[in-house]
Amino acid sequence: MLIILMLHFSRGSYAVDYGNLRLISLNNGYCDNTNMFIYINQTDPDGSLTWLVNQLWNAEKSGKAVYILSHIPPGDEECLESWSRNYYRIVIRFEQTIRGQFFGHTHYDSFSIFFTDMNNRGTAPLSVLFTAPSVSTFEELNPAYRIYSVNPTDWEILDYETYFLNLSNTKTSKESPKWEFLYSAKDEYNLKDLSVTEWNELIKRIERDPEISRKFNKNYVRRDDVFCGKKCLEKRICLIRASHHNQKELCKDENKNKRIKLKLKAIMNFFNF
Repeated sequence: MLIILMLHFSRGSYAVDYGNLRLISLNNGYCDNTNMFIYINQTDPDGSLTWLVNQLWNAEKSGKAVYILSHIPPGDEECLESWSRNYYRIVIRFEQTIRGQFFGHTHYDSFSIFFTDMNNRGTAPLSVLFTAPSVSTFEELNPAYRIYSVNPTDWEILDYETYFLNLSNTKTSKESPKWEFLYSAKDEYNLKDLSVTEWNELIKRIERDPEISRKFNKNYVRRDDVFCGKKCLEKRICLIRASHHNQKELCKDENKNKRIKLKLKAIMNFFNF
């Protein structure tokens, strides 16, 4: 018989042990920028992050792996910066214990990377956060859901499969709607495994390989008829690397500096410098 032990409940957050795995459901509505009361104290408004640290600390001491399930990705523009940065620091500290981060909210199919130095994407990647697609169609999306395959011994994530509902076919068919297989992460992106190193390398391939970027953009919205040009792709890649708000600014700075360099190069070429 499988025994599940309820460990703690705090302001909408839960922790449950399943053998040597601790499942933490974190209520991060306290980082939502539409909640005006939070602007008084963005750091840890209700103590949930302190509670999260205690749960991770206890899991670390007892040799348990941890999955974190939450809603708004910390790098998303709708999650307040102070909360995002503190969550990022927690992930860095407990990266050996955290086996998976599972978020939603955006309705898009994506992921994001946490680095050793949150302000330097050239440092070693430490953890990957998965943003699952939504069943909601908002806006102009095909509904989708995801199934993860995991190792029941160490709880490493082995693969995931995404299934979607093609609304275009549903409109013209008299049959009941059918969910279709969309892709396997390992097969679609030719990943050796689902480690953070492989996901970080995938970002580079999305940047330079048109076929990989086409697949990523298709899966992002579960449609292949939505155009995503150069600026659109740059923004999506930026968000993958942006697990807290300062990185978004760094992306903008890098793009701005890149444009300045190109203009300077053009001027120098014009005057034969």
